[in-house]
Amino acid sequence: MTNVLIDRLGSPINQPPTFCEYSAGPCDQSFEGQHESDGLFLYPNEPALIASTIEEAIHKLRLMAGDKQWVGWRDLGITGQIIFCQICKALRFTKLVIADLTTLNFNLMFEIGYAIGLGVPVLPIRDTSYRADRRIFEELGLLDTYGYLDYQNSTSLAGEILKTKAKPTFNAQIPPISKDQPLFVIKSHIHNAPLIPGRHRDRRYTTPSGKPFPQWV
Repeated sequence: MTNVLIDRLGSPINQPPTFCEYSAGPCDQSFEGQHESDGLFLYPNEPALIASTIEEAIHKLRLMAGDKQWVGWRDLGITGQIIFCQICKALRFTKLVIADLTTLNFNLMFEIGYAIGLGVPVLPIRDTSYRADRRIFEELGLLDTYGYLDYQNSTSLAGEILKTKAKPTFNAQIPPISKDQPLFVIKSHIHNAPLIPGRHRDRRYTTPSGKPFPQWV
């Protein structure tokens, strides 16, 4: 990929991460042969009407802009695989995530947050004619302030995506890590538990009183 994004640890996002919650250690997935895409569509399985509209829009985009790679999550070969691992890899090799917010699906919201954390541009889309989750969307009040692309059918969705010239992105302000501020550690009720988490034990943090933390046990 050109202009490969860099994560907060300074590593290219198109390489396996050094830590993964699923494997409780380094990522155990292979990134070899991973295909790049110009747009990755993330959307819920239900309602079927929303899913079919988005999938038809993907088909139309492939006809209207065949020089670009448009991919839906169903195209990722998830059979027999951990679904999120396949989506995680696809997120790391796409230029733009098109994410449907119509129903505020929990898994989808997590994937949107993950994409934002990676620094991948996210284009939220929403069918405002679907009223079932409208009240919940308004009460949540998180993504409506950022803006989203409204669509009514597959033709309007495909057309509006092609009109989107500038890639939208959540410009998260990431402050540098400060070691001048105190780090508070909650003491475990287990008497033989380590005093400081392993990832912090070798760093030069001090207690609020200015004294160094106790040595690792």
